[in-house]
Amino acid sequence: MNKIYTSHCKEFGHPEFCLQFDPDIALATDAEFVASLLESMVSKGSCFQDGQSMQLGWSYLMLSTQQDGSLGFKEADFQTMPLVWNIGISNTLRHLRLHKDIVESVVPTEYLSIPSFRAECIVCNELKTANGQIMMVRQEEKNLDSGWFFGCCEEGHDHNNVDNLERISLYEAVVMHASACLPYLGFPQGMTILLGEGRPIFFYEDKELAILEGSYLDIAI
Repeated sequence: MNKIYTSHCKEFGHPEFCLQFDPDIALATDAEFVASLLESMVSKGSCFQDGQSMQLGWSYLMLSTQQDGSLGFKEADFQTMPLVWNIGISNTLRHLRLHKDIVESVVPTEYLSIPSFRAECIVCNELKTANGQIMMVRQEEKNLDSGWFFGCCEEGHDHNNVDNLERISLYEAVVMHASACLPYLGFPQGMTILLGEGRPIFFYEDKELAILEGSYLDIAI
């Protein structure tokens, strides 16, 4: 694990932060960005303490006091339900980078709209047996509802029948039902995404969008 410390929080009577991450999973530049963000928040009056949680991207982090007096972080394991807290912010940084880069592969940055993993979504009860064919649709975000729907692409499966649907947290949906959906959660209301064996297909307000040439997604897939 690599460590990056803030250095200006003590100027405001606040503990410094210790950000731990695996360099094989997350970028140091992203950790440095978060460190700068935390310093800026503290300089503007924000106060953080042991046992508190904070949202970063779609993830929530738990703060804990370290032996050296700094505030460290724990993140969800993104493997189990209920979740287990692990030391560091590796996956949180990776997901934040992934959401940003993938949205920017299709639409401008200002369209980025990352929900919380605590927010709810609706999933089709055939999702686990969808054989890699998944339809993602994002409608209006309301309160605890992320607006996301994840469904199978089977013609005979009626998604208008509530008996075929389930409302769960985004975390549970991704961890237990459809991990393939995770990279695309930052797209805004009005987006439809078709996932399958080949490249994803994107529609915004019923208009098909092309993956931008030379973008992250264009190179990665």
